[in-house]
Amino acid sequence: MSPSRQFAAAPDGPALHRHMQRTASLLAEMQSNIVQLGKMLAMIQVHLDKLGPLDWLEAESLTFSRQAYWQMLAWLTPTQMPGFVKPAWPAEKSFSRHAVDVRQHAQELRDQYRIFQQHGGRVAMGLSEMQTLFTQQAAPAMQWLRQYLDQQDFSSTVALLGQALEAMEAGLSAAQTQVNALCHQACDLKEQIATGVAASERHWRVVENIAQSMCDIEYNQSLLGKGQLGDEN
Repeated sequence: MSPSRQFAAAPDGPALHRHMQRTASLLAEMQSNIVQLGKMLAMIQVHLDKLGPLDWLEAESLTFSRQAYWQMLAWLTPTQMPGFVKPAWPAEKSFSRHAVDVRQHAQELRDQYRIFQQHGGRVAMGLSEMQTLFTQQAAPAMQWLRQYLDQQDFSSTVALLGQALEAMEAGLSAAQTQVNALCHQACDLKEQIATGVAASERHWRVVENIAQSMCDIEYNQSLLGKGQLGDEN
């Protein structure tokens, strides 16, 4: 029979027995949640590392702007084109098709960072809940157990229960250390994700605005070619 069950047979024992069981279950549940939150943070970090630094986004925005400018000149002033070097894009694609692909990629990247932001927010909420459990449930439960045992006369059973409580206190301390470390990691990831959200959003707006303007120019050029604009232009 375990020490807690032995003590439960004493007049004051049942309360301690139930309390230790509830506290042990709480610690086990918290540890499981901490492991899951750690895995979620690690997964987000892996995906962010795959994307790498976003310095290239500004260069990609500039490249697309240059490509659009060259195409606009080709549509509007084709006789002046020999003096300009064409910025490269896939030879098998028209500019319109190329613009669709660039816009789709920019949107996918922006959406990806938004998803990271949502996942990061859920992890931060979970860590906050863990900290609340520490302060409002786990720590008071340990304090109650410690005070209860300290009031008991020494016996082999009480000594064994004290050892069990020390192990639980060590487990609680280790769990708190894990959560603190994960909170620091979550803070760093939050900043990294926020930078990515801002950069991908800025890139998407540049691409979207240019692509839409080029669609309008191309449409007007097609009307001009067919002589359908008339007095509207």
